[in-house]
Amino acid sequence: MQSALKEIADYMVTPGKGILASDEPPELLEPKFRALGVENNAETRRTWREILYGTKGLEQYVAAAILHSETFEQQDSSSGKRLVDVLSDKGILPGITVDQGFDILPGTSQETFTLGLDTLSNRCEKYQKQGAKFTKWRPAFRIVNDQSPSALAIHVNAELVGCYASICQQHGLVPIIESDVLLEGSYDVETCSKVSKKVLDEIYAALKRHDVYLPGVVAKPNMVLAGMHRAKKPDPSTVAKYTLDTLLDTVPASVAGIAFLSGGQTEEEATTHLQAIRERAKATGRAPWPLTFCYGRALQATSLQTWQGKAENVEKAREQFLYRCKVNAL
Repeated sequence: MQSALKEIADYMVTPGKGILASDEPPELLEPKFRALGVENNAETRRTWREILYGTKGLEQYVAAAILHSETFEQQDSSSGKRLVDVLSDKGILPGITVDQGFDILPGTSQETFTLGLDTLSNRCEKYQKQGAKFTKWRPAFRIVNDQSPSALAIHVNAELVGCYASICQQHGLVPIIESDVLLEGSYDVETCSKVSKKVLDEIYAALKRHDVYLPGVVAKPNMVLAGMHRAKKPDPSTVAKYTLDTLLDTVPASVAGIAFLSGGQTEEEATTHLQAIRERAKATGRAPWPLTFCYGRALQATSLQTWQGKAENVEKAREQFLYRCKVNAL
């Protein structure tokens, strides 16, 4: 089992390739579709994912793709193939988001914890039989003031991540270990680093408690940035320094790889910061893991705007999508 998990995790962070996060739930696609005048229903969501997965040459730059549970059950409208098989036939590993959203954590000031652990084992068994190779579970941490995120929120969510990862590995699925410190707010890069270290320390301690096999996981941390409302933003070299230093202090070297989330950055910011991190890692020789991307909006935003729900725009949308995949892979 461990050798199979390691093989999948290593493939997910294949040098020169990244991971496509195409698992936005319907409620998150609603405002994006509405702004384009596109009706948000199962059919239009399937069409959008068909555009992404059917892009010629995608497999050159993408090793794996995360799907929403709805997409995992859908078929390609032209070929009748399951969308999971469309990806697999290209050599792109299909994965699935297995958390079920958030609820308010009692005893905190509107902080959240992730839902879905109670039914996770049964769902993992089902999805593994249907072709899933890996999973994603998202905890979210907000920096509102000097006391947030609270120690309680960090600990509870870390423990849930540990349970999630252990259950997934028992079913032969590689868990993505996400640790999303949200960009909301006006905090500085030093604060982001401090909070990110606390979060990562707790998460990897929980993975150890739950006897999770680390070479069979892929980390998906946030980059260490200033809050989106901060007037003065750190330059890419500063982001690279703080990000690598934070990860070196917290993430075990045995983890298969690190695939950064884009977390509210623009397409250009996400690419520029990824390049700076890679350049610093190469210059210092200190990063023990492969470094790549696990992006959603940072690959899709321009493509979605180009499509606008119109059949005549599909190939132009695919060109824009492939370009974003290519520059990040490079």
